[in-house]
Amino acid sequence: MVTEFEILDRVKPAPLGQAALDNFVLRERATADSAIVLNNPHISLYALDFESEQGVFVETPPEIDLCLEPFYYIAQYDHAQRLFTLPIAEMIALGSDLPLDEEKLIFIQSTGRAGSTLASQVFVQLDGVANISEPDTLVDLVAYRHHFPHSTGDLRAMTNAVVRYLCHVHAPGGHVVKGRSFVIELGDLFDDLFPRSKQIFLYRDAKSYMFSALRAFDDGVERSEAEMQGLLAGIRAWLTPLVPLIARTAPQQPLTGAHLVAYSWLSAMERYLVLHDAGVPLLAINYDSWLDDPRSTAAGMLEYSGMLPDDPTPVYAALERDSQAGTVLSRGAIKEHN
Repeated sequence: MVTEFEILDRVKPAPLGQAALDNFVLRERATADSAIVLNNPHISLYALDFESEQGVFVETPPEIDLCLEPFYYIAQYDHAQRLFTLPIAEMIALGSDLPLDEEKLIFIQSTGRAGSTLASQVFVQLDGVANISEPDTLVDLVAYRHHFPHSTGDLRAMTNAVVRYLCHVHAPGGHVVKGRSFVIELGDLFDDLFPRSKQIFLYRDAKSYMFSALRAFDDGVERSEAEMQGLLAGIRAWLTPLVPLIARTAPQQPLTGAHLVAYSWLSAMERYLVLHDAGVPLLAINYDSWLDDPRSTAAGMLEYSGMLPDDPTPVYAALERDSQAGTVLSRGAIKEHN
């Protein structure tokens, strides 16, 4: 059975904060048959709450197409009308056999700030392709792997079910799942569970990444030294289960914002090399390729994915747009603070 909640308020402290059950002030309303999360096309998987052992689902309005949104988890939060919880064990049982065409399943991995949102928007231009751009349930799985490194069976079962829930959208052309940068930690599981799928890894050099990331996440707010230290401590606590290099740093060793950003980049690059050396196939695309020859880069990516269209005109048009338009990471929003 699912438990239905009325959403009384939204209390997530920051737009880019992770999706979680406590993002909302809730009032319990009723229980319902679990099949509602499969049969209602406007209900989507939002988060995994391991403390209560619940899968968290939200219902969004029919006019909101989450597959057109640059950030799935932000759109879910902004537009959620109702919330449902379902025990994770039951969630796995319901979701483990949902149909999924692996040969039309693409995972986009990245260091962040490397054109992954643009890449996912390129896929959106293709007929019948569903784009799931940054669902935070995958981030939850990365954190679970850190906290419970020996629970490999549970992690496999949850990962299989979560991906199938995310792709439980009618999409005859295929499904594209883009994770936050941390999700590359699951690259081995994706390859093992969905061996006929394809993975793409987008990256950029450390110097330009640092400059871009620090600009993008500067909110322009003046803070005292104490306030800044408190902010950094909170960010570090959030990143620790998600970024291995931060997790391996002694807690008493201070880390600046630049450290946190650099360690995130290094961890993603390190994980890519580990996956590559283990024989996990990933198409690596340097960010400079998008700048130097975006059309050829897009065409190569689509050909690798088996999705190169006969008419690439809509794809080329997408390359000219700001892929993060309307979000706090859009070009315009970043310029306002710099």
